[in-house]
Amino acid sequence: MSKAKRADKNQKEIVEQLRTLGYNVEYTYMIGHGFPDVVISFDSLFTLPIEFKSKGGKLTEDEVKFHNRYKGYIITAYNLEDVLKGVKDFQERLKLYHENGNSERINKKTEDQPNIETLSK
Repeated sequence: MSKAKRADKNQKEIVEQLRTLGYNVEYTYMIGHGFPDVVISFDSLFTLPIEFKSKGGKLTEDEVKFHNRYKGYIITAYNLEDVLKGVKDFQERLKLYHENGNSERINKKTEDQPNIETLSK
């Protein structure tokens, strides 16, 4: 039995900031099993999951497993700037994907996004 999910301390403040910026934010932290804390949608088209972490926080074992099996893009954020950087990175990857005629898959990991396993240690 997994422990009850609770919101990270910084989550409410970041969600309020995102909503002020025009993002739709839906809480999903209560799903558990490593599923990210919220999903945001923007441009009436895109939805991205976000895992919030408080300063010094690390991914749980379930979160590491989810991140490793999920085929989409996930943002891990300690603050609003991390979310906005993640959205920008996603948009740049999407642009590259379309510029390549959808013929090449864009690796979701970047040099500045370490392998998720290293974040859990």
